[in-house]
Amino acid sequence: VADGCSGRPGWWLCSPPIDEELRDVTVAAAGLGLFEGLIEPVTVVLGEIERWQDLDGLFLDSLDGAEGVRFVGGLPEDAVGCGGPFWCDADGRLLYALRVVEHREGPMLLLGLVVDVDTESNQIVVVLDHVRLAGPAGDTPLCDFASGMPGIQEAGSSEVVVRDCSGAPAGLDVVTSWVADGCSGRPGWWLCSPPIDEELRDVTVAAAGLGLFEGLIEPVTVVLGEIERWQDLDGLFLDSLDGAEGVRFVGGLPEDAVGCGGPFWCDADGRLLYALRVVEHREGPMLLLGLVVDVDTESNQIVVVLDHVRLAGPAGDTPLCDFASGMPGIQEAGSSEVVVRDCSGAPAGLDVVTSWVADGCSGRPGWWLCP
Repeated sequence: VADGCSGRPGWWLCSPPIDEELRDVTVAAAGLGLFEGLIEPVTVVLGEIERWQDLDGLFLDSLDGAEGVRFVGGLPEDAVGCGGPFWCDADGRLLYALRVVEHREGPMLLLGLVVDVDTESNQIVVVLDHVRLAGPAGDTPLCDFASGMPGIQEAGSSEVVVRDCSGAPAGLDVVTSWVADGCSGRPGWWLCSPPIDEELRDVTVAAAGLGLFEGLIEPVTVVLGEIERWQDLDGLFLDSLDGAEGVRFVGGLPEDAVGCGGPFWCDADGRLLYALRVVEHREGPMLLLGLVVDVDTESNQIVVVLDHVRLAGPAGDTPLCDFASGMPGIQEAGSSEVVVRDCSGAPAGLDVVTSWVADGCSGRPGWWLCP
């Protein structure tokens, strides 16, 4: 009574200090704006209030960066819909939910706007457009579901980040489970990208092993035509591809792409741009990788130079492309073994080359890529 719990952590009348890792993540996340920009006024529903009790009461009540936020230990019994998709407490304060997620490397935080409540079971629905995750950068998953989760995690980084998510409403328990365990064993689950096409995977792995990405003019950024084709359970399949170390893959032509000396085009970091396209050929997918030498920024049309184009696919189906010397040699008729072919020739529109790879010269006599 006289002195309180100062200097008495864990004494039976005093709550112990909260978990050190949880404290550090929470303080850092609040400093990075975890509780900023919420739809005010706010009441945050905690899943396990006892985890937040410390020597002086509720740790969150004195947290810098959470001023004006009310924290409660459970869903208010008088919670009601309060216009639009929102749910409020009796004072008209919008409800958010905060969960501690035990992840591989320690605790993470999930904060989400409540948009539906099953009052009988206390099940909460949050909307991914108003969900934030906080934790170590190398361990906190990307959650921009609406745009295919572009970008990459900062591998191995322990620096705390706050990630804004996007997407539709989902059960809080469902999202919490995904944050905790990821997509392992859940191919095609709606929060998880399905594995990439098996034929595309096999061709890509074989081509990378044969040097598809070797000998490029470094450093390299590769622009993908359809990034969603490359998304798998763990993010972007190409980011972990053996044989593509040091290559940066992006989903579209960078807005800040510029000419950077000679015929080359670069991103803002001075990395030379290449383009990678999946070409649907007769017998399955093939790959076209080309050095970008011109860009129409208004239409996003890309020009590549055939001297720096490579094709990869089954030997019997991947066309010869040595235009400069008349395409000597013959294809390996009927062979399904993957090959990588180096092309030669002048600059050409990427769409033009892609069309030629897909359809050949049929119906195109005298077309400049055809004899």
